Amino acid sequence: MTPEEFDRLAADLAELTAIAGSVPSTVRRDEVAGHEAVHFVEQRVLGSPWLTAEHARAVGR
Repeated sequence: MTPEEFDRLAADLAELTAIAGSVPSTVRRDEVAGHEAVHFVEQRVLGSPWLTAEHARAVGR
């Protein structure tokens, strides 16, 4: 990840925090799907071969 990518994700996370608030949130994934940070988590974290079956079940995968 480049410093520029990190800066974009950090800014997007700040925006998501303003939208979703604290945990637990009532905001649904579909409501924030267009955000770069959401896409990053889905592709790089949830799509990772290192995600265990237990963790995948915990997030509905």
